Amino acid sequence: MTHPDFKEMTRKDLLAYLLEHRDDEEVFHAYRTHLRSQEVAASRFSISLTKQRLILVSA
Repeated sequence: MTHPDFKEMTRKDLLAYLLEHRDDEEVFHAYRTHLRSQEVAASRFSISLTKQRLILVSA
């Protein structure tokens, strides 16, 4: 079975594909990886934003 490129899919498209192919473990893992990468990116942003606020407050 040929899969689309999961890395190029949006979260919404990946979820739709997952719901259509519930028995496909590869798409499940791709979706989970996608969600975790977004969590990491969000946490990095908030940390840098916090540092930026600290710099602004101390300036």
